[in-house]
Amino acid sequence: MSKWLTVVAALAAALVGGDSVLAHPHSWIDLRSRVIMNDEGRVAALEVDWLFDDLYTAYVAQEFVKQDRPPSEFLPEVASTYLSNLAEYGYFTDVRLDGERLALGEPTGAESGLRDRRLWLRFEVPLVEPVDPHKGRLTFAVYDPTYYIEILYPEGDAIRFTGPKAEACVGRIIPPNPSFEAIALASALDVTQSGGDGLGEIFAETVVVECS
Repeated sequence: MSKWLTVVAALAAALVGGDSVLAHPHSWIDLRSRVIMNDEGRVAALEVDWLFDDLYTAYVAQEFVKQDRPPSEFLPEVASTYLSNLAEYGYFTDVRLDGERLALGEPTGAESGLRDRRLWLRFEVPLVEPVDPHKGRLTFAVYDPTYYIEILYPEGDAIRFTGPKAEACVGRIIPPNPSFEAIALASALDVTQSGGDGLGEIFAETVVVECS
């Protein structure tokens, strides 16, 4: 478990307590994404926008108050730290063409702030090779492989497309369909345990890119 997730676990245990920490997930993120098209109409990058839950936001707020630093100075460092810690997890971003996972480059444009009194983080993940969405079934999912954090799209306009020919594309969300065994496993894990790197994918929402 990375350092920042360990902090979340400790804070959750201290503030929540009781049986509510005896199940995954332990933190929640509202997700919005933007598919970026290049001049050839290929998918070139994926921008993700995370809105963290109140509990984790409270932890971050405690940190910049403790350090006596304004959010405008402290939060850019938060974004940089997150991306550094998430590198080994592929930045929680999984893009596939006909089931084959595509290589991703290093994220750019990382920024963080407060929205409606909740912490947000936004960054852009480029594809090493832009892909033509007409050449196969293009999908992407954003999830924590260990399912320590649950990342889901809120209702409404949560997936957007920008760039040339973007108006011809839509993103269709396929909800997860975990088995009873997977649900039972997640429910049995406490803050010190992991269900392995495959658990999060079972509970992830998948977006299918469809272009006319």
